[in-house]
Amino acid sequence: SLPKKPKKTKRLDQSTYQSLPITSLLPNFYSLCTDQGGCRYLQHLIESNPYPTITAIYPSLIENFFPITLDPFGNYLVQRVFPYLNETQLFQVITLITPHIYDIGINPQGTRVIQQLITCLSSTVLIEYFLRTILPYIIAFLKDLNGTHIVQKFAKDYPAYSQYIDIVIIENSASLAMNRHGCCVVQNYFTLYSGDVLERFVKKLI
Repeated sequence: SLPKKPKKTKRLDQSTYQSLPITSLLPNFYSLCTDQGGCRYLQHLIESNPYPTITAIYPSLIENFFPITLDPFGNYLVQRVFPYLNETQLFQVITLITPHIYDIGINPQGTRVIQQLITCLSSTVLIEYFLRTILPYIIAFLKDLNGTHIVQKFAKDYPAYSQYIDIVIIENSASLAMNRHGCCVVQNYFTLYSGDVLERFVKKLI
């Protein structure tokens, strides 16, 4: 299970953080991220001066990654940060979420964060590393309202790797067909696929 969330504070007074340098905000970073106004202010700082701001907040973000990712406001900050991370930092993020990928993926906020992460995979090594992370959870994701969007997003953005997902889906097609959300995936195979993939899929169902 995911680490417990720190205790949430009351809504912050904007005068306590606006116009302060980013270094002065770090001691209250989690409170800012999970406050609507505070989160918007941090996003504004990223838009205005992205790389110095992200360099300053990145250690605090990683330290509080899970509660911020699952927060109704904080998840938007995480999504905003991803496009500016380098390959090493993206590797760190994927490694960090790997043990908790399912719990994050089925969460309404978490699924948005992971979909944004998929968009930002900037190299073949990162794509394959992420694929290895989600492969054990493909069927579980496809049976979940939020998780299914992660599999669909990855297959859409990186079609060259969809064959690996197809293998898992075909082997588990009967199980998917008996699930509310998985049934939609099964039906899509009849409308979107042809040739060898569809033939193997139908044979497995039969």
